[in-house]
Amino acid sequence: MPKVFRGIPVSEGIVASNVVKYSSPAVLLDSIAEADCRAGENEEQRLLNALETFKSYVRGVMEFVDESERELLQAYILMAEALVNECIEIIGSEKVCGELAIKRVYEKYSTMLKSAKSSLIAWREADLREIALSLIKSMISGDSSKVVAELRGKIVISEELTPMAFMELIRAGIRGLVTVRGGHTSHVAILARSHGIPYVVIPSLKIDEIPESARSVLDGFEGTFIVNPDIDVFARYQKKSSTVSRLMDKLRKNALGRARSLDNVEVDVLCNVGNLEEARSALSHGCDGIGLFRVEFLYASGIPPSEDTLFNVLTRVAQMYNEKPVIIRAPDLGADKPLPFLELKEENPALGLRGVRLLLEYREELLKPFLRAFLRALSHHSNLKLLIPMVTKLNEVYDFVSVLESAASESVGASVLSKLEIGVMIETPSAALIVDKLAEAPFVKFASLGTNDLVQYTLAVDRNNPRVSHLYNELEPSVLRLIKQTVDLASRKGLHLEVCGEMASKPMAIPVILSIGIRALSVSPRYVGVVKYIVNNISISRTSENLAFAPDMEDSSKVLEKVREIYREHGLIDLLELYE
Repeated sequence: MPKVFRGIPVSEGIVASNVVKYSSPAVLLDSIAEADCRAGENEEQRLLNALETFKSYVRGVMEFVDESERELLQAYILMAEALVNECIEIIGSEKVCGELAIKRVYEKYSTMLKSAKSSLIAWREADLREIALSLIKSMISGDSSKVVAELRGKIVISEELTPMAFMELIRAGIRGLVTVRGGHTSHVAILARSHGIPYVVIPSLKIDEIPESARSVLDGFEGTFIVNPDIDVFARYQKKSSTVSRLMDKLRKNALGRARSLDNVEVDVLCNVGNLEEARSALSHGCDGIGLFRVEFLYASGIPPSEDTLFNVLTRVAQMYNEKPVIIRAPDLGADKPLPFLELKEENPALGLRGVRLLLEYREELLKPFLRAFLRALSHHSNLKLLIPMVTKLNEVYDFVSVLESAASESVGASVLSKLEIGVMIETPSAALIVDKLAEAPFVKFASLGTNDLVQYTLAVDRNNPRVSHLYNELEPSVLRLIKQTVDLASRKGLHLEVCGEMASKPMAIPVILSIGIRALSVSPRYVGVVKYIVNNISISRTSENLAFAPDMEDSSKVLEKVREIYREHGLIDLLELYE
C-alpha cells in the first residue's frame, strides 16, 4: 500500500529508486557515557587533530560552493574552534575524554539556544549539533567509515547526517536523501544542492516503519516522499527523473541571469523568505531581490521582539541585498498563527483578527515598535520597502499610515518618509475590487497579490480541508477574472503589481499570469530557475494572444489546455513532462 510523506524541500530534483537506511552518527552523542570516558595521554591532541580534519574538510567544500555560502561555512570553522577551546579546558580540569567534553559543551549551549524559542536560533542549534557530531565521529573512527556498494543509485533515509557522513554517501553514489532532522540552511543542505542531490527533511517520518529496500519516489521540488508507489506512478516519476536530469543545468544557468522573454519583455523574479538564513541562501539562487520578507519568526518567543532586535534584522537583510529591493511585510499575525504572548482563540481565524486588523488593535504593543525599527533601518538603507498584510478596506491603510507618521516623529523624524514606498497585500476580493482606491492612499506605490488567500476567499475553499481541497484551483476563470480586473484597475493608477503567492511558481500558471499583465513574480528560491527558464523561452505577446480569453473560459481544464498548446508551440515539452 503506497504511503505519502510530505516534508520540507531542501534540494531540488526527482529520483525513483529503492531506499537504504543509514545509521546516522547522531547516535554517537547518546552513546557517550560519563563513567567510560577518561582522558588518555594525548587527549588534547586527539581533539585538535579532529578539529584540523574538520577545518580542512570545510575549506575544501568552500572551493566549490557559491560565494554567498562561504560566509556560512567560515562561521562553521569559527564555531568549531570556539567549541574545541572550551573542550580543552574541560579535559585539563576534569580529565575526561575529548568525546565527552564535546558532548558536555554541545548540551550546555544547545539547552541555551533551544530555550530562546526562536526559529532563527534553532538553525544555530542545528549547526552546533552538526559540528559536534562531525568532531566526535572523526575522533572515534579516524578514517571515513566504510560505505557499502549497495548505496549506489539509492535513496538514503536517516535520522540525521553530519557533513562528513554525507560526503561519504556522495562518494558511494547515492541519488537522493531523506532525513528526519535538518533544514534548508544546514551544511548538509548546502552540500546536497552543490552536488545536485534531491533532499527532503520530514520531521514526522518514522524510519523503523519504512521497509528496507522499499521502492520509493523522492520529489525535491514539492517535498514529497512516496513509499511503495503503484507501478504506473513509479514509472511516471522515473520518466520525470530523466527529464529533470536534462533540465537541471538549464535551470541553473537561467537562474543566474535576468528573465527576458523572446520578445524582449523583462520580468522581475524575486524571492519569498522567512528569516535571515533563508535570505542568505536565496542569494545563490539568482533572486532579483526579496519580494516578501516575513518577520513572524521574530514573534515566536514568549515576548514580542525589541525594537533593536527588529532593527538589527532589517538592517542585515538590507545589507545582504545591497541595491536590490527588499520588501518587508509588517507582522502578519493572528489566530491562524498563534502567539505565545497573545490570547487569540477564534472559531474561524481566516475571517477573524489577523493582518493589519490585529496590528491596528495592538498598535502600541506591536505595530509602533515594528514601524520605528523599520524607519530606522530605512534611514540607512533605501532598498527597503514596506508591505501591509491582509488589507480589506481603504480606512485600514489610512489608519496604518497615521501610526507610521506617529512612529516617525518618535524616532528618526518625518524626513525619512520621503524615501518610503508602501505596498498593500491583495489577499481578499474586497481589496482586489478597490485596488485603484488603495493606490490613492499616502505612500502607496505597489501591491502584492497573495494568491494563496485570494484564491481561498474567492472560491470559498479551505485548501487544507481534504473534503474540498480538490476544488482549490488558481486557474478557475473566476479567479483569473478577479486578477485581470485588479491589474486593469492598478494600471490606471500606475500602481506596480507583483504576485507573491504559490501561483507565481506554478509552471502551468505562469504564462497565464504574464498574459494578464503581471511583470513581477516573487517565489520560493528553489523555483527561480524554473520561472526564469519559462520567461526566457516564450513570447509574452504571443502568449497573451493565445490566453486573452482565459478569464472567460468555462473552467480551469480549458485554460490548462491552452497553456499546454503554448508550451508545445515554444518547444517546452520537457516542462510539460515534469509538471503535468
